[in-house]
Amino acid sequence: MFTELNQTLHDSGRNTSYTENVMTESYTSNAVVWDWGFLGIFLGCFLALGLTAYAVRISPVFYWLYGIFALIVLVMGVILSSIWQDASVDAEFAATLARFPITDAILGSYFPIIAIVVTTFTMVLLMGKPPGQEGYV
Repeated sequence: MFTELNQTLHDSGRNTSYTENVMTESYTSNAVVWDWGFLGIFLGCFLALGLTAYAVRISPVFYWLYGIFALIVLVMGVILSSIWQDASVDAEFAATLARFPITDAILGSYFPIIAIVVTTFTMVLLMGKPPGQEGYV
């Protein structure tokens, strides 16, 4: 969109140097904002998952059920990570995805490891509470 809008303004024959400067600043700053925004949303979800895992009372019987569901989520995460890596190698997406290094690191290379750490952290918080201490956040 940025390239086509810039090309259209450039082809119009008018003096568009100020508009090009503003669009270039917006283009570069918005990429950084979205990348850090994704990191903030990701960490917020991790924090909310930890708080809810600590605040919920649960029977130890469900530990294994949670583990099985966590493995299903891990498999889905590996599949989505592979899709992300395939998309980032594609020439059409490579230029766009190169502007998001934090998102690429989380969803690309390290997503299975992050999913295991989040699952382990949640299982420890969910099942490792002393009896009667649930719900005190």
